[in-house]
Amino acid sequence: MASIKLLPLFGLLGFLIPPQRSLGKIKVMVSGIGAFLLVHLANAAIFPRWMPSYLGQIMGRLPGHGAYHGGGQYNQNTIDFVTGGLDKLGFVYPLPEFALGCIGLGLGYSLALACSGRTGSRLSSAASVSMAVLVLLLLLFRQKNYAFVTLIPFLLTAGFEIGPWTAYGALLASVLLPAMLVSHTIPSPYLLDYDQLLGAWAAVLVLLAGSSLERGGEAKPLPLES
Repeated sequence: MASIKLLPLFGLLGFLIPPQRSLGKIKVMVSGIGAFLLVHLANAAIFPRWMPSYLGQIMGRLPGHGAYHGGGQYNQNTIDFVTGGLDKLGFVYPLPEFALGCIGLGLGYSLALACSGRTGSRLSSAASVSMAVLVLLLLLFRQKNYAFVTLIPFLLTAGFEIGPWTAYGALLASVLLPAMLVSHTIPSPYLLDYDQLLGAWAAVLVLLAGSSLERGGEAKPLPLES
């Protein structure tokens, strides 16, 4: 639910990258957010009886809230996967929160390297935004099974920009790991509950690694001779 319905807002991030005046970027962002809210207001006006339930689902399912029952096969997300897994191993506060902080910082650092060109040639705007959206989707706290379909176009855009081997490797990783869990080649009931999440993680890690390995060897343009 969160992934698909918030994707228009993620898409707006792409308009911060083009080289135009700040005023133009602000107008685009305000227009996009206004359009997003307009759709929700129209929906509330047409179907007012569903609005309390809609708001209750959004606000009442936040982690730590009494109505929140996260994790598992039908709510796969990194936050519950890490906290639940460490809890099973006997690790309690503050280690799970520290681990999540480290994961977030590591992803952010790797994303910055991949998009800035420090590990090779610089990614295009479309690929950079796609990589950012993939990382954001990995860190959402609510993920329905169908939400992982939204990763595919971003995976393809970023993957083939980095290079064909990275793209094919990411696609293979996204399918192979869940298949090994579903077929019990990897016999772990806990990991099986997060099969699609782990497939998404495998694909993103391949993209981040590929941005260094495949693009890092590209020839740099030589300086002009005087």
